[in-house]
Amino acid sequence: MAKKLAYLLAALLALTLTAALALRLLISPEQLRPLLTTQLEQSLNRKVSLGHVSLSLWPLGLAVDQLSIADDPRIASTRPFATAASLTWPNPRMDCGTPASSTAAA
Repeated sequence: MAKKLAYLLAALLALTLTAALALRLLISPEQLRPLLTTQLEQSLNRKVSLGHVSLSLWPLGLAVDQLSIADDPRIASTRPFATAASLTWPNPRMDCGTPASSTAAA
């Protein structure tokens, strides 16, 4: 029984590694740039430019360099609304917990 379980776990591990490698080889992060740019521009209703895009398999994530979001088209501004030299998702340093005011000790 233990031998069958070991074979099953080894097969699952090999399948997972094969799928991760295939995903990495079949999907180029640079192919995602036009899709990401279009989706962001439609969602934000602003011009968006992205630099280098990269994927991480462990931990699963996406990184974008040189992100720039233009100001509202109705505002005559030459400066971007927001810029970032590098942006990762999910951001391990981002605190998505409760606001600080509700975590104070009573």
